[in-house]
Amino acid sequence: MFRVYEDYTHYFSLNAAWGRKVVQKLTRMLSSRVEAMIAPSRKIEDVLEKYNVLCPVEVIPSGIDTDKFSTAIFADRVEKLYMNGCEQQALVLRVC
Repeated sequence: MFRVYEDYTHYFSLNAAWGRKVVQKLTRMLSSRVEAMIAPSRKIEDVLEKYNVLCPVEVIPSGIDTDKFSTAIFADRVEKLYMNGCEQQALVLRVC
């Protein structure tokens, strides 16, 4: 089960209602600056929709679309990187 940001407002706010409003406002502001948001569950998607976010919300349970990183494709890519002398470089995954 996923916790929502509002569950943690007691760390920075003595007033729970004020803390929830701050989280909602900041999330909405952030949503105006990104192309999309990833929600790890339908529950979080519902919360973001209640915040009236301004961007699309995509539910991806692990936060990563695993279909785009199948074991065979990923292993082949890593092998090619090492064979081309990239073993000293950092490997960065990016979902497009």
